[in-house]
Amino acid sequence: MFFLVILLLATLLFMSKRPLTLELYLILFVGSLTACAGPSMVVVGDPISPAPEIPQLEVAVLDETGVPLSGVVVDYSGITVPTNQDGSAFAAWPDRAVTLSLSAPGFHPVTEVVAELPIERRVELSLLPVILSGTIATVDGVPLPDAVVTLRDTSVGSDEQGRFTIERADPGLLEVERLGYEPSELAWEGDVDTVSISLEPRVIRSVRSTGPGTGAEQWNELLALVAATELNAVVVDAKDEGGQVFYGTSNEDAYAAGAVGSTFDVAAAVADLESAGVYAITRIVTFKDDRYARAFPEMAVQSATGGIWEDSGRQAWLDPSNPDAWTYPLELATELCEAGFDEIQFDYVRFPTDGDLEAAVFSSGYDENHRVAMISGFLQEARRSLNPLGCAVAADIFSVVLSTPDDQGLGQRVEELSRSVDVLSPMVYASHYDSGWFGYRCPNEFPGQVVGLALDDVVGRLDGPVIIRPWLEDFGYLSGPLRRQGCTTTHSPATVRAQIDAAEARADGWILWNASGNYSEGVFELVDPQ
Repeated sequence: MFFLVILLLATLLFMSKRPLTLELYLILFVGSLTACAGPSMVVVGDPISPAPEIPQLEVAVLDETGVPLSGVVVDYSGITVPTNQDGSAFAAWPDRAVTLSLSAPGFHPVTEVVAELPIERRVELSLLPVILSGTIATVDGVPLPDAVVTLRDTSVGSDEQGRFTIERADPGLLEVERLGYEPSELAWEGDVDTVSISLEPRVIRSVRSTGPGTGAEQWNELLALVAATELNAVVVDAKDEGGQVFYGTSNEDAYAAGAVGSTFDVAAAVADLESAGVYAITRIVTFKDDRYARAFPEMAVQSATGGIWEDSGRQAWLDPSNPDAWTYPLELATELCEAGFDEIQFDYVRFPTDGDLEAAVFSSGYDENHRVAMISGFLQEARRSLNPLGCAVAADIFSVVLSTPDDQGLGQRVEELSRSVDVLSPMVYASHYDSGWFGYRCPNEFPGQVVGLALDDVVGRLDGPVIIRPWLEDFGYLSGPLRRQGCTTTHSPATVRAQIDAAEARADGWILWNASGNYSEGVFELVDPQ
């Protein structure tokens, strides 16, 4: 072999016709050493053995509906691998039994022992979701629909029975909110699958600001009064009984009706209330609207004798039984809600009750059930529009309907109203009750007692989780019949406080009315400025 190598190298050099240099001698020398080194370890033509195959086990993870789940942590006896977008995780098979442990937020964990590698080298497992259910109710146990329940990044609403369900629930802080109620929290650790949460009503103690007074000097005085006392809310007039709109609305119909005047800056007013931490309510007189009814007579109550019907004060009304007439007040309400008010309060949300009602023609009927259905329908439509925007819906009602089974010609019946709004504000003014009410010859001389008795009458009549927040009077008034009977006015800070105390014991707050916005001194409890 040695000589063959030397001969081969010499032949190659001879054929190249190159002189024998030191470099070529070295090549011959190394070649000879290589030839003498012995036989080669690799023989040309011998096969190379492949590396032995390492089998892998695929774990396919599905949800309860058979959809692959990504991001599930699969533990292969101590080795963790997450599932990919196809819901699969892969790991080397250790040639022995493997314990698979699967876990994912919002799902019950699963443990499975695989004794031997399946022929198809695949195991399919399903995870069942953790389901948290519960109920939201008042402290008295009345179910609360439309509460928003939030757990981490998931929010759901409660149904008419106050029930809610969260699927794929991951332990954490459970937060509950509902318009008109104080928010609540519960640290849910996943140890129970049902919870019950009670919400406390937000107790509102409020006074009213007139439209012309909002933003003026009286406005600052009112804010100072709220800051120094138990008051925590203000009702701002946005539209009054004559149809005048007190803010710079963008509603073209309001201008066409000549309704906009003496405006305040709504954004500035809301900002003042927000910065003071004051609950902001705005009042919209709804169907009593002489300006709009005359500008758009097709929306007005008609007269059987022709033309537009007028009440005893020669004022025209929008027709509550005509859904087209609902649009204007609802548009104003939406605008004010979007401007930042917390609550929209509809006043005169009723049928007219004075004047020649026999001559009044309504577009779709006037019997009691129809009246009730139309007023409740308007308020339900208001809730559908305003609640999603973050505004509670309130209705001012005659207090007499608290104590009578019928609607008194108003379209206001407590049972239906309690299912239609978030807040009911009966105007419990002792001066407006006739002689004989609640056993008093002169009810106006017992304002505190009248408030208490009127609110007692509504107990047991509410079909929904409505908040009762009455209007109370801070004014002196005596009707002609009571004057002729020898009754007197008893208006004083003491009688105003008696009304407040009666409401505090029975309702979820109160609102004080004074037509000019001037409230009796010493009526409200002072608060510590700290």
